[in-house]
Order: sequence, then structure tokens, then C-alpha cells
Amino acid sequence: MLIKDLDKLINDLLDVSRIAQGRLKIEIKDVNVNVLLEDVIKTFIPVASQKNLTLNLQSGENLPLIKSDPDRIRQVVTNLVSNSIKYSLKGQIEIASTIKDNYIFIEVKDGGIGIPASEMPNLFSKFHRVKDRQTIEARGTGLGLWITKKIVEMLGGKITVESIYGTGSKFSFTIPLTA
Repeated sequence: MLIKDLDKLINDLLDVSRIAQGRLKIEIKDVNVNVLLEDVIKTFIPVASQKNLTLNLQSGENLPLIKSDPDRIRQVVTNLVSNSIKYSLKGQIEIASTIKDNYIFIEVKDGGIGIPASEMPNLFSKFHRVKDRQTIEARGTGLGLWITKKIVEMLGGKITVESIYGTGSKFSFTIPLTA
């Protein structure tokens, strides 16, 4: 196990414990979503490049500052982009943000391997890993999407997924403009 994998595992387990105990902290601040998304993308460019993947940000130019927890939003986007890279073999990953009603809407769309329909009902369950021959070698604990869903809900939002097996997936989440 690599050091970064061990670090991620420890942080995920700590978050699971904090969520279960109702102690995961949410710190409300002004958030510039465009800057946050650009920072996440910059972090993943080297890993994406190694797999010949392109990261593409399509962000609303006039997005207002929102009142939310920038660290938790970053954690959610980081997890979704990381998964997209992990399960994509080629092409691009699109990260988009827009305003809809009183919510910021963020989506991460890939042309990866997709998720079988039979796996969709349990996708956000704790310790769930997609059981597929294409994912067998991918590292993970099955905690990332569960933690992601819990954080989005704690921020007052919702997360959804659309996927076509063999074609790719699109994860979308909303959070209120003001917490």
C-alpha cells in the first residue's frame, strides 16, 4: 500500500467515525467555486496526463461567492474527479458548475467504464465497491461515495448519478448558495 493510499484510508475512516458521531465539522465561509474547481483540477493534471486524460472545466463565468464550507466542497469534488480518473481509460473528464435557482450545481462527467445498473441502488452505501471485472484492480475502500453523499447532505444539498455501463458516468450535486 502506498503512503498516499494509507493516508486516504486513515482520513476516510476518521470521517466515517466523525459522521457517525455527528462530529464532522462544517465551517461556513465565502467560497469562490471557480477558484476551488480550478485548484482541484490543477492537483489532478499530472495523474490525468499519465492516463492520457484531459480535464476540462466548464464554469459559469459570473458565479457569485457562496456561503458554504470550501474544504468539504473540495473533498467532494476531489473524490468525484479521483474516481473519474481511476475508472476512465481515455478521453476527457468534464467538471462543470452553474447556478440553478438558489443552488450551485456541480457535475463531474467522464467517458469511463460506467456503472452496471445492478450496482446503482447500493452505489452510495458504506463499504460498497462495484463488482465488475474492469474494477477489480482499482484501489479503494468503498467509503468515498458514502462520505461524499453524507457531506453533500450536511451542506444542505443532494447528489445524483447517471451512468451507462461501458460509456461513462455523470455525478451531479447541488448545494445552497447560502448555508
